[in-house]
Amino acid sequence: MSAVCLCFEVHLASRLLPCDSLAALDEMDFDDHAASAKLLDRMAAACYLPANRLLGEEIAASGGRFRIALSVSGPLISQMERHRPDLLRSFQELCVGGGVELLAAPWHRSLSFLHSNREFDRQVDLQLEALEKRFQIRPRVFHNAELIYNDSIAAKAETMGFDGVLADFGATPPDGVAAGYLYRAPETARIKTLARHGGFSAELGCRAGAGAYPEAADFAGRIAASGSGLTVVFLRYEALAGIDGADPGKLRFWQSLPQAADDAGLQWVTPSEAVDLYDAIHPYPCAKLTGWTDPDGLSSPWEGNPTQIAAMERIHRMEKAIHAARDAGLLDAWAGLQAVQHFHWMAERPAPAIECTEDANPYGSPAEARDRLMAALDCLESRLGASFQVV
Repeated sequence: MSAVCLCFEVHLASRLLPCDSLAALDEMDFDDHAASAKLLDRMAAACYLPANRLLGEEIAASGGRFRIALSVSGPLISQMERHRPDLLRSFQELCVGGGVELLAAPWHRSLSFLHSNREFDRQVDLQLEALEKRFQIRPRVFHNAELIYNDSIAAKAETMGFDGVLADFGATPPDGVAAGYLYRAPETARIKTLARHGGFSAELGCRAGAGAYPEAADFAGRIAASGSGLTVVFLRYEALAGIDGADPGKLRFWQSLPQAADDAGLQWVTPSEAVDLYDAIHPYPCAKLTGWTDPDGLSSPWEGNPTQIAAMERIHRMEKAIHAARDAGLLDAWAGLQAVQHFHWMAERPAPAIECTEDANPYGSPAEARDRLMAALDCLESRLGASFQVV
């Protein structure tokens, strides 16, 4: 029987304060909490609460056959605790009901793996501790921010104790690799790589309007006819309900999909169940970084212009001095500036025609995104003072 592994990322990146607000800060907290609270309220009403209700109802109606995985990010957990504890309880209740697995990831959804092993380890540990504390769940499967992946990331995830790691190989995957199977990276002993199916995932992505959604029966039938033993669909949570009010077309699709999958002879599995049930068919090399934003190379989304590169270099020149300061607030502020979206918003490229909340630049221009990030870095360097030496 063919299986579907359905995963959702639930994440809202923090917005940075305007440059002229930083001079009055007593503590190194660069997040624009008012903007975050406003956006969180909007997303709670438009997406999160309707999606939680829908998933809970469908899991219960299926008798637990419908199963999903969620990746709830650190920044979102922090925002919910600060502004919307009722929303955090809603996610907790969804997970307690059964049929939901949680995934591990770096706390800040950061680019830390590309630059600092120490910081990457620390952020993954933060996420694991938070999930155990808030949800009483210890994840077995890991994904990096934006599904950034290569052989080294798979090997690292194995040393951290994970049984599986998610990846996106895009339209031009390495030779011998196709979506729908499990793989094993070279130099690893047991961890299995689950490859996201880019085609089926894109059909349901958050840029797909209601009119672009397929019929649930047709979608399930095509997965069953594909011949894949396992189909991994990884989406942002916005794909469930929309971002400007619950989208009736999307909701109807998701309400119909569990039964349509049953009718097509598909079964639902979580990532850890897939790891337990399916063998990794063969080892393969993936030396080049891949990711779901730019599956064929990461130079464009986050390190595609000199400003992005200069900002990341500044961040990581501070690392030694940040840790030497032994200031938890300073460390958290510095780590938060490594979030993928701060670099994504500095990218000098046109915005998508239909945007996800996470894709849309909240500042209006790459220049404003650059100015806010650089101003925050100026504040950090000033606070570190003589302990920080630019080399």
